[in-house]
Amino acid sequence: MTEKLAPNNNTDAPVFKIGAASRITGIPVDTLRIWERRYSVVSPRRSEGADRLYSSQDIKRLILIKQLTDEGHAIGSIAKLSNDKLQEQLDLVKSSPALQMPEQVKLLKAAVLGDTLVHLIKKEYKDKDIEFVCMERYVSELEKFLKSQALDILVLEYPSIQNNTTTEIRKLARLAKAKHTFIVYGFSSSSLISAFNPDTFTFTQVPVPLESLLATIRKTMGIEKLDSKNSLRRYLDMPVPERMFTNKSLAHASLISTTIKCECPKHLSNLIQQLLQFEIYSAECKARNKEDAALHASLKSMAGHARALMEIGLKKVLDEEGIFIEDYGNNNGYKL
Repeated sequence: MTEKLAPNNNTDAPVFKIGAASRITGIPVDTLRIWERRYSVVSPRRSEGADRLYSSQDIKRLILIKQLTDEGHAIGSIAKLSNDKLQEQLDLVKSSPALQMPEQVKLLKAAVLGDTLVHLIKKEYKDKDIEFVCMERYVSELEKFLKSQALDILVLEYPSIQNNTTTEIRKLARLAKAKHTFIVYGFSSSSLISAFNPDTFTFTQVPVPLESLLATIRKTMGIEKLDSKNSLRRYLDMPVPERMFTNKSLAHASLISTTIKCECPKHLSNLIQQLLQFEIYSAECKARNKEDAALHASLKSMAGHARALMEIGLKKVLDEEGIFIEDYGNNNGYKL
C-alpha cells in the first residue's frame, strides 16, 4: 500500500515519502539519495520527523530523469537541466526510431484497486508483460497515486455496482488517463453497465480466475503473453551491440576504488573481459559442418548480448557513483 502522506494544508498538492516516490518513479531508494546528494536532481522538503517529502512536481521531474537514464543518458549530464529541457531530450529519443527500444519489451503500466485482486496478483502473477505499478485497497490511496502518474490500464474491483459506484469509476478513469479501464464486480444491473462505452470500459462478473482476467486485458490491449523461448529467440536475432568500453577503459574501471564494498566495477570489468574473450573464441572456433557452424554463431551471439548487458551494468554503476572514465566506446549498447 502507498505510504501515508504527511499532513499538508493543501489537499490538492499531495506529498510522498521516499518509499512511495521510489515505487512511483521506479528509482531505487538508495539511488534517489545518491542523486539528490551528488547532483541535486530535486530538493524535497522535510517533515517534522526529517522524512523527505516529494511533491507532485518532484515526482514528475524524477520520472523524466529516470526515463532518460533508461535510454542511456548519464545522470551527471542531465541532472541540472530544466524540466522543459528534459522533456525535449525525451521527445527527441522517442521521435528517433534508431534510439527506441524494441516494441516487445515496452511494458504497459497498470494500477489495481481491490482486496481480492491485489492479493491474487501478488501471489499468482508471474509474467512480465504488464507492469503493476500501483496496487491499493483503498480509493483514497489510489487517487493520490493517480494524481502523479498516468497509466495504460486501470483495474477496479467492486462487490456491487450502484449509481454512486459508476460515478467513482468514471472519476478514477479520468484521473488515471488510462487507455482502458477493467471492472471486476459481483452484482449490478445491466442498465448501469450498458451506460459505459465498451471501447474504454470492460466489465467482468465474478467468479473469474486471474488468468482469465489477464487474458481479457491482453486481448483488449493488443498484447501477447510473453513466451520465454520466442522472446529469447527474438532477442538473439537482434544485432549484437558494439563494445561500450575499450580494453583500456575496462582496465581502468577494474582498478577503481569506490564506496561500493562489493567492488562491483572490478567484478563487472572482469566479467566483460571474459565474455569478450569467449566472443572471439566462438568466432574463431573451427566448424566441422553447417550445424556446428550455426552452433558457434549462436554461442557468439549469446556471449555478445551478455557482454552488452554487463556493459550497461558497469555504466550504471559508474554513473551513479559519479565516476568518469576516458576512452569510452562510441556505442551506447542496449537501452534498458
